[in-house]
Amino acid sequence: MQSERDAGGSIIKHWKPSEIEEVLIPIIDLDLQIQIEQKIKASFKLKAESKKLFDLAKQAVETAIEQDETTAINLIEAYEV
Repeated sequence: MQSERDAGGSIIKHWKPSEIEEVLIPIIDLDLQIQIEQKIKASFKLKAESKKLFDLAKQAVETAIEQDETTAINLIEAYEV
């Protein structure tokens, strides 16, 4: 928002060193920083898990098509969460 304010309507935004020195950087409470960190880490963990589950689902569908459904179901049941 600060950069937009200082752009002065130009397409390419340029800041002078003196303008950069005046930029306000908010510092949030340490407890809130820790909460944000934990949520980001949990998000990456869940994203990795969802990719594994998606890959398992693809493999199970391919197995069901190429072999049979029982083998595909066994593949899914053998997956460790």
